Amino acid sequence: MEGSVPGLVAAAAAVCGMEKPPTICAKQVCSSKKVTDHHAIVPTISAAKVDMTSLPLGEREVLKLAAKGLLRAVDEPYRYAETVITLECAGQSFTAKGKTVLATGWKRYEQEPTEVAPALPVVTEQQMLSVSAASVKTGKTTPPKHFT
Repeated sequence: MEGSVPGLVAAAAAVCGMEKPPTICAKQVCSSKKVTDHHAIVPTISAAKVDMTSLPLGEREVLKLAAKGLLRAVDEPYRYAETVITLECAGQSFTAKGKTVLATGWKRYEQEPTEVAPALPVVTEQQMLSVSAASVKTGKTTPPKHFT
């Protein structure tokens, strides 16, 4: 089973019109040690031979969705370094967060690109910083929408 994964990944990449992952982690999808049921929908190798324009739009999108799911499943992990800075000014604490992407991994196949938090400048503990601007933002919070 594990030997057929590279062929399936190549077919999935062809269906999506995307590059296949540089490293295919087949063991992530082929371990049968804890499997009790099987509910996966994956494209077959013959999917790469299909004329995508001949499929109705709905079927084409479902096939692309399944293909991208396979590509995400076999790609390397998304890795990033997160920096959290806590500052104090006039007795109030403020927190700033920044992320630096180390390896895009499976996120390269996301439907929409995710926003990456800006990288923070290098600071040291107990470093004194000057405040360049301050403002008060008024607004209202809203509760999360109900799932119905």
